[in-house]
Amino acid sequence: MAKAAGWMKLVLALVLTGVLGAAAALVALKAFFPEPKLRAMVLDGARKQLGREVRLEHLSLGLRGLSLDGLEVSEFPDFKAGTFVSVERFRLRPSWRALLRRKLVVSTVDAEGLTVRVARGADGAFNFSTLASSAPAPAAPSAASAERPEFSVHRVKVSRGVLSYDDPAAGQSWRVSDAELSVTGFGLAAPFDASFSLRARGKAGARAVDATLSFDGEIDPARGEPAKLKVKARALRLETEGLTLKASGLVDGLAPPRATFDATVSAAGKAVLEAEGSVRLSSASGGDFSAQVKARTDGLDTTLLAKWLPSAGVPALTVPAATLDLVAERRGAAAEVKTFSLAWKDGKADGRLSAKGLGTRAPVYDGAVTVAASLPAVAPGQYPFLKLPPKVSLPASRVDGRVSFAGDAARVESLKVAVPQGTVSVAGSVAKLGAAAPVPDLLVTLALALPAVKAGDLPVALPPSVPASFVLPATRLDGAVRLKGDDARLQALSLGFAGGKVTLDGAVLKYLSAARRPELEAVASLTLPALTDKDLPVPGVPPGLQLPASSWEADLDYTLERLRVRKLRVKLGGNDLAVEGTVGDPAGRMAYDLLVKCKSFVLEELTKLTPQTRELELKGSGFVAMSVTGSGAKPVFAGKAQFRGAGATVAGLPLSEFNGTASFDERRLDVPNLKGKVADGSLEMDLTVKDFAKSPEVTLDASLDRFDLGRFLDAKKRYAAEHPPKTAAPSKDGAAAGPPPALRTRGSFAVGALSHPQATVSQVKLSWDLTGVASDLRRLNGGARLSVAQGRLRGAKEMAAANPALKVLMLPVVVVSGLGRFLAGVPDLSDIAVHSITGDYLFKDGVMHLRDSRLDSDKVEASAAGSVDLPKEALDLVVTAQVGRILPTDIEVRGTVSDPKPKVKVGKLIGDMIQTGVQGLLQKAVKPTE
Repeated sequence: MAKAAGWMKLVLALVLTGVLGAAAALVALKAFFPEPKLRAMVLDGARKQLGREVRLEHLSLGLRGLSLDGLEVSEFPDFKAGTFVSVERFRLRPSWRALLRRKLVVSTVDAEGLTVRVARGADGAFNFSTLASSAPAPAAPSAASAERPEFSVHRVKVSRGVLSYDDPAAGQSWRVSDAELSVTGFGLAAPFDASFSLRARGKAGARAVDATLSFDGEIDPARGEPAKLKVKARALRLETEGLTLKASGLVDGLAPPRATFDATVSAAGKAVLEAEGSVRLSSASGGDFSAQVKARTDGLDTTLLAKWLPSAGVPALTVPAATLDLVAERRGAAAEVKTFSLAWKDGKADGRLSAKGLGTRAPVYDGAVTVAASLPAVAPGQYPFLKLPPKVSLPASRVDGRVSFAGDAARVESLKVAVPQGTVSVAGSVAKLGAAAPVPDLLVTLALALPAVKAGDLPVALPPSVPASFVLPATRLDGAVRLKGDDARLQALSLGFAGGKVTLDGAVLKYLSAARRPELEAVASLTLPALTDKDLPVPGVPPGLQLPASSWEADLDYTLERLRVRKLRVKLGGNDLAVEGTVGDPAGRMAYDLLVKCKSFVLEELTKLTPQTRELELKGSGFVAMSVTGSGAKPVFAGKAQFRGAGATVAGLPLSEFNGTASFDERRLDVPNLKGKVADGSLEMDLTVKDFAKSPEVTLDASLDRFDLGRFLDAKKRYAAEHPPKTAAPSKDGAAAGPPPALRTRGSFAVGALSHPQATVSQVKLSWDLTGVASDLRRLNGGARLSVAQGRLRGAKEMAAANPALKVLMLPVVVVSGLGRFLAGVPDLSDIAVHSITGDYLFKDGVMHLRDSRLDSDKVEASAAGSVDLPKEALDLVVTAQVGRILPTDIEVRGTVSDPKPKVKVGKLIGDMIQTGVQGLLQKAVKPTE
């Protein structure tokens, strides 16, 4: 017992000694380092080391360690620029026993309310870049002091930490709050446990970010050797954008980095992606690597990942339940996908692929990829990353194929895409895979049944003349296209639809460039039903069009330089049209060399085409053969036309039973021996037109046994009212089109019996030889003759008013018919029996001179002399008339053709009367003498 009590006394003595020693040490510390002196030492040392202002509310040092309250470090150069670091309370407790053994061991470190502000200026420098020491550089350590004491911390704890980061130039602004850090057993020589949690909120560019992050794991610093550093994550959790990432794993070394991981991504508590594997990099910055990854998903909307990883370029799509197995590596210029397997409910894709010489001009490949999958439909714009043209959709499809790689080429051993409309098969190869422009040699075989579609729904732009509402018929597409280098070659590519088929052969050279050159052959055979303008809603189609059923046959060659028509035949009822020849430069000036043959035409059928032709009531038949040469601006026509029983009704005037032949070329039109009927009169005519393009010359010799002039003039007036003249279109340079060239005309026209409401005459003959015939009449020169046999005039003025030319020719008769207003005793001349009318007219520079103009009737005999200025319609005439026994009377006619102003020469009339009386008296005086 005594021995036990001794031991107890010894222990008590030791404890007491320790307590007393500690008390003595504390007294000594406070005696040598009072709080004001210690605070001054700390602040001065900090200012010199940091080069900034430092503030401290309270400092204490004791056996429990160092305690700092209200510590603040300013921005450079002082607190006017802001606060860089602040901490509400800092506690550091060393291990005194370890210090006695030359070991720096911190028992605990606590920091409460730690706030750090990091900022980056416009020059790219951070606000901590100016941290510097004004203290003299320490002396080089001696050999004795080269061995540093070991350093470790039993426990580190940071609570309520805040870190802010601002980079206006990069659009970055972050704030980390609620930061909690706990480290146990920290040291450089052995692993230690660490955990932390924080919340980060801010702005990355235009994107707002709000995320929480937590970590619990073990860190082995391996005395600072990067190759041996290890980080073991027992639990890593990241929550942002509605997603939660939970992961565990190990990072084994940083030179090079090696990692294994097991991660799960979930949304609304449901796992959407699970992955595990390992990755090994050649260095911290990347380069060579090896990876083994296995992943699975029960279905994933990648828009969630796209929000989470905006800079990763994740495409937005819906991934079905699937599994992925990938083993790959890269070493220098060589890379290999040893295993690739992607499987889902409706398909799979697997294979292997290796490449050597990556980054060089001639990489080589080896491997194969197999696909067997059912793919869903893709609506227009549904997946922008596919970069499909606007309005293009992809139907649901089945894809089966295998592609192998060898050297610098890929070989498509088989590839078949099946869609509801048919199949597309591809076979061939693609060479020079590593080049900027790989060289394909692929055969694409098509077998598709395409539905009807509106022109506005097509993915390609059609000419503006095709309205968006126009419906293209359902089409069967069969044939093949070979893509060889820069060229696409069509092999019997046919488009079949109800009533016809079009087959294309040839090539489109450089089909992917702006300098593409088509060299195509087209053969078409079509049968079209009856159509109306409602079926062809394109500009230029006449309203009310009624096109009967037709058949079309075509055989064409097309290049940029030439369109060759080997055959083009159109049958429209009894109308049969055939065209052959060439059109040069079809996209430019259009140089023609065509032969057009209308083997037969039936006007009764053509009259049904439009309301205008139906109104004409066309009749008859015939044929036409002509050539078309020249350019698009001025085509030249030459050929021959024959018609039988042709006729029409123009403004109510019937033309019928026309038979004849017309021949024409660029210099001449001949219509010899034309026979037909105008109303109830029989017409015979010979017509020749020469040089009608530049200086027209018209020769006409015609006879008509009966002609109703009143009906003809009424029809002409009605036609003019129904078809007003159109404004001349301006030329290409914007200038208004010039007047048509003046023409020369000669000929004769004879009418056996001419009727009019105001006249009935017979044996009317008109002959002329005129030049400068144009609308302004200033260049009119030549002569004309008129003769009329017996008949009756019941209103010469009313008859002449119906037509300007008739008014000019009948002007003497009109003046004579109004003599009753000037001479007493003159009978009514508005109704006279005509014995004859003759006229001989000379035209010079637009002025008509009356060489001979006479009227012989039962009531009056008259003649006219003088001139008429036709452009001005100015009259300068003298009409001499004798009515019954009245002496011949001279009448001056002035004014205009529209408003003639007659004036009787009274002086001459009186003189004539006196002369006649004197002569009579002389005759009587002489007669008795005899």
